[in-house]
Amino acid sequence: MVKPCDQLIADDIRSYAATGQPDRPLVSVQTQNAITQGVAELIESDGEEFSEEIADALEETRHRKERFFQGMRVAQQQLAAMVETLPARVSFADYFQRTAGATVERFAHRAGVLDACRERGIAGLLKIRSVGAAVGIALSFAYGQTFEVGRTPPGTQSIYFMFRPRQRLRKSSSPMTTVCARPSSASRSTIFA
Repeated sequence: MVKPCDQLIADDIRSYAATGQPDRPLVSVQTQNAITQGVAELIESDGEEFSEEIADALEETRHRKERFFQGMRVAQQQLAAMVETLPARVSFADYFQRTAGATVERFAHRAGVLDACRERGIAGLLKIRSVGAAVGIALSFAYGQTFEVGRTPPGTQSIYFMFRPRQRLRKSSSPMTTVCARPSSASRSTIFA
């Protein structure tokens, strides 16, 4: 069973700081056994009874989600300052080149190992798959909000857009097909509010 993404990234950053290599992506055997047992108990009870461990795991998931959103809001605000120094037209490749180092340093700072990562090399940290992907995703989101939607600093956009309906579903003439209708340009501005 693979670790939750926030734990995977933080563990990989800490492992890179200590060894120069990513951590193993799987949860510990004890955690996997507890999850397997909890799911089995849940199935046996037809979902009517939650064990205390399952309730605790659900609460921890809620806390992880909130910490993730808080981290994204902070990252967006920090990226907003960097965007001000960029030209009005910049390719994503150039944007990534200019901002990836500072972004991955913020990730390492949040993991509490910035100095050790700097000693090993920030460029090496970006080569760790989970870290490079996370930086790429964050920068792609910020780039899209700033340069493709409009020149609005990323810190002013809501991260909660991911949970809002972006498209309306409508039935097609075929009974087996559902078609996604793209929102009109007028409604796009409210999606990201």
